[in-house]
Amino acid sequence: MSIQQSLAMKSIQVSITATILFLIIANPFIFNIVDLGLSTILGTKIGTNHIIVLVFHAIVFGLLMYFSTKYFLDDAYQWLQKEI
Repeated sequence: MSIQQSLAMKSIQVSITATILFLIIANPFIFNIVDLGLSTILGTKIGTNHIIVLVFHAIVFGLLMYFSTKYFLDDAYQWLQKEI
């Protein structure tokens, strides 16, 4: 398999993973649970933490995408290091 084919397959895997992670992390049920947790921790009313919840979910999504992309592309990185 060529590097071009391998990277195309990896791109598909990363895209599918991003879709699944987004569906889980952006789920309104999960947002409500996090909002409830933050309202308990911060002592604010439920529903006033929307921006904080959104930023929290964006950070979690970014971290999960970083680690999943690193996992999928690890062999491609190793191949590129051998070539350089």
